[in-house]
Amino acid sequence: MNARYLLAAGIASTIALAACGGGGGTTPAPVTPPVTIPVATAAPITAPQDRAMIPMTLSIPRLTPSAAARSPRFLSPGVGSIAIYDGTTLIYVANLSLDSTPQFTTVYAKSGSTTVAFGSCTFTSSRATCTLTITSTVGPHAFDIIAYPGSQGQSGPAPAPPPAPQPADTGTPPLFTGVISSEGELSVSLSPGANPGQTLTMLGVADKVIVAHASNGPYNQATTFGYRIEDSTNSQIVQPGNAFDNGPVTITASP
Repeated sequence: MNARYLLAAGIASTIALAACGGGGGTTPAPVTPPVTIPVATAAPITAPQDRAMIPMTLSIPRLTPSAAARSPRFLSPGVGSIAIYDGTTLIYVANLSLDSTPQFTTVYAKSGSTTVAFGSCTFTSSRATCTLTITSTVGPHAFDIIAYPGSQGQSGPAPAPPPAPQPADTGTPPLFTGVISSEGELSVSLSPGANPGQTLTMLGVADKVIVAHASNGPYNQATTFGYRIEDSTNSQIVQPGNAFDNGPVTITASP
């Protein structure tokens, strides 16, 4: 107890002496200016310069168009699945059902520098307008969307096993079934960040010719035939010429 008391008294004496200022003069003690400590500033943060996003819009007829409203540029109302390519690389496959929620069900999504995200669809009495966003690297790209009349990913005999997926892939590349009904291509050079939206032009792919009149005509006489060209979903592709479909159609006559 005595040792602790003496130590405390010594400390109190030291504090009292310091407060006296050592002498009875009237001049105030000099004031030490405050020390300014520089504060380190964080390095500026910039957005990644190697990524780009481009939104796209697809317009899908919900009813078979009338003769007056037919258009050669369409995504067939009978479409059941969509495959998307970046160049020759398959990056995304989805099955489509406009009467379900969600409308697009992912079958395969490749991991890597290019990804696809589907948004929602809006509807009118005659068509559905669906959106998607592709995120990829900056620079030139050739995106290709191919539509099929049926869904993909069904079980069945396979001529060869599909490639093994990467660890982050969703699903495996399907063995496509059905005949392509329409196709759209977009060549674009992407800038960093958000790019202007695009409406992808889908073109019907010719699958069959339907002759409206008798298939036989009189020998060695001019004969007029009515016909229409359809895609694999039986939707008509407008003619004349080959400016509006992706497959040439040849009609031959035999004796």
